[in-house]
Amino acid sequence: MAGEWIPLDCNLGTKPEVLERFGVGEVDRPVPWQSLTPEQREFQATKMAIHAALVEAMDREVGRIIRQLEAMQALDDTLILFLSDNGASAEIMVRGEGHDRSAPPGSRKTFLCLGPGWSSCCNAPFRRHKTWVHEGGIATPWIVHWPRGISARGELRHQPVHVVDVVPTALELAGVPLPREHDGAPSPKRSSSASRLTPGRPGSVAVRRATRDGSLRTGRCSGRRSPAMAQASASSER
Repeated sequence: MAGEWIPLDCNLGTKPEVLERFGVGEVDRPVPWQSLTPEQREFQATKMAIHAALVEAMDREVGRIIRQLEAMQALDDTLILFLSDNGASAEIMVRGEGHDRSAPPGSRKTFLCLGPGWSSCCNAPFRRHKTWVHEGGIATPWIVHWPRGISARGELRHQPVHVVDVVPTALELAGVPLPREHDGAPSPKRSSSASRLTPGRPGSVAVRRATRDGSLRTGRCSGRRSPAMAQASASSER
């Protein structure tokens, strides 16, 4: 309904026909572990075990790249950027070749998602998940490694940065001028200087939007404007 107000803590859940395909073990709400049935606990634990195995496999492959760079004596001269594209996802969906409940979990015939319970855990202490403009959806670790180009070692920095700056930064380091236009349109400007986002610059994920200015951020969900849904996030949630 046009103009309908949706509270900031809205959770629209998963379509019943989708949820049914996963069986009685799936849960589309972030609820306490103690409230889950034995079947739900087993299913949720299996999903996290699969997720952890995927992370370990990725970590091993990153290690292979590092070892190869070391063997080539190129590690110190290589700029490595490692980050997630967003926070953990609360989505529950079926894609690709579908989901067969009778197949071994994690196999090609299955399609499993973390769901809101585990994504809340993964994104802690931040709130919300992927597709939300809360910190749980947009704040991720970003590791930068370049021994020959960065004199600092082991520093933890807190200033906001944005992935739209990766290409301009890489081009600058390579000595390549940033194109003034792309496909007939002016190239986007950088979102940030070396230390801060441009004050008040809006960003959006799906139909949810947010604007950050220093330690304050306002946001709205579902693209439906409502003054009651504006939220100022203090620096404690950064």
